Amino acid sequence: MQLMRHLVRPERPELWYIKSQFSYLPFFIKEAQMALEQRIESLRKRHADTDRILHEKRVHPASTDAELYQLKCLKLKLKDEITALTTGHAQAA
Repeated sequence: MQLMRHLVRPERPELWYIKSQFSYLPFFIKEAQMALEQRIESLRKRHADTDRILHEKRVHPASTDAELYQLKCLKLKLKDEITALTTGHAQAA
């Protein structure tokens, strides 16, 4: 009987299940998913901004190769992180 009560109502409120039309999902999964989506959107914005800056630096004659290299590395790092998060292969930090 003790086990049955634990399965029906966990002691940690964040594990309580909410009923949706299709399945039962814990509250914290939805919050984590929203946070992940916000992080991915933020990374995509930074990637686009870096791409725009990189394009401006390429056109500008006073830009050095080192600046272009740093921007390219940053852009690739952002793209790798976006890909890792969207495919679910994020590295443990």
